[in-house]
Amino acid sequence: MEQFHLKENYTIEDINALIEACAEESTYLEFKKATSLNKGDKERKEIAKDISAMANADGGVIIYGVDEVDHKASGISFVDGREFTKEWIEQIVMSNTQRPLRSFKVIPIRVDHKIEQSVYIVRIQFSPEAPHMANGKYYKRANFEVFTMQEYEVRNLYNLRHKTELEILGLFDIDCKPGLGKFNSFAFRPEIRIKNISNSIEFNYKMEVLVPMQYPLSSPSEINKFHNGNDGYYKVHTIPNKDPLFQGEVRTYASYMVIPLNREKLDSFLNLSMIIKLYYSNGVIQKEYKFSEYFTINGQPVTIDNFL
Repeated sequence: MEQFHLKENYTIEDINALIEACAEESTYLEFKKATSLNKGDKERKEIAKDISAMANADGGVIIYGVDEVDHKASGISFVDGREFTKEWIEQIVMSNTQRPLRSFKVIPIRVDHKIEQSVYIVRIQFSPEAPHMANGKYYKRANFEVFTMQEYEVRNLYNLRHKTELEILGLFDIDCKPGLGKFNSFAFRPEIRIKNISNSIEFNYKMEVLVPMQYPLSSPSEINKFHNGNDGYYKVHTIPNKDPLFQGEVRTYASYMVIPLNREKLDSFLNLSMIIKLYYSNGVIQKEYKFSEYFTINGQPVTIDNFL
């Protein structure tokens, strides 16, 4: 039952299962009796408070129409969907939160297709626009309760909203092509892709590509223009950012390696790696790519049988 808040679809059988199991409330699950939906000012404020508290935490599910005793599901108390509609709940939340909260979905369950026998499941995601204020205060849910957030918690959420996160997607389009029509050299063209997976724009980032010194990148190459020194056994190519990296944007960098090889050198080459480091505002990511895993012809690993 602890994964109830992660479900995509809900039925009355799911609700009955919670009741039969005497499921307990948690940080991610809260039960509300039908009378919690009321058009009085106090109840309207409470609805916005409870839903915003989950959005300011890790998200979760609030079920309107399930009674609880000692924080455990105890029975169904139907909501009259003719009076309290899905749209009414949405409007209450949107109009009583600042910024207006949108990271939630109201899912109605109609028992025997009777609108007067409704249960409302409100599925709430952590909001990328958090923190959200309700009734002039910031709230969050933890365990069974809703708390007023401390100043530092509000500040941390504001900082998180502007925090960027990048990732290295990997190497692509790296199939080798025999050089000069012979199997004694290969053209190896890896494409490196990075992505902004956060909700903020990254302005300050750079990438380092470390290539074994005995197999330097060959011109023409975007990466080769930024060679700026050596690091042990590697040549270091540092690539500054040209433009901001927007939310969800993918950027591709292409390199070009002409690798002179013969049967005797193949095993030692396949034990080497290319290293990629990505520096950005909130961290550094480093990944290592072994040539043995990426050095292929027509999708098949290069072996000594490929040589004359």
